[in-house]
Amino acid sequence: MYSLASLPLAHALVASSSSSRINPSDLEDSLLQLVQEHHHASLRIHNLTEKAQNEATKKAVCVAELLVEAVKRRV
Repeated sequence: MYSLASLPLAHALVASSSSSRINPSDLEDSLLQLVQEHHHASLRIHNLTEKAQNEATKKAVCVAELLVEAVKRRV
């Protein structure tokens, strides 16, 4: 579904040996960024899906019209 190049890289906080404490606001910022990236990706996928469904419906209508015309010509 996704190629590795299209996936966003995960952002991780690593505690260095000199500092064993991680700032909670950094964790909150990272989590917020991940949630926002997920939200934007979900919206993009939703829009692409909706667009594909609309296009498929239009093509199905065209096929149905062609089938009706073909049947009418043979009757």
